[in-house]
Amino acid sequence: MIELLTVIAIIGVLATLLLTALGAARQKSREARCIGNLRQISLGLSMYLDDSPARPPHLAWLKQTRYVESAGVFVCP
Repeated sequence: MIELLTVIAIIGVLATLLLTALGAARQKSREARCIGNLRQISLGLSMYLDDSPARPPHLAWLKQTRYVESAGVFVCP
């Protein structure tokens, strides 16, 4: 009986470690996506400034003028 409880406790500890690692990996993937979105916005703004002498009135203008493909880049998860 004690051996069974020990095995269950070990499995519980391992499951906790696994869930913690998965949470950290999920957070890193969100950070990578935000960085990618910021890069897309900066590239779109750079291309816009190459073509136009003035700044855009707002960042949504980059989507309207097709310098940024998706409006999803303006949302960070």
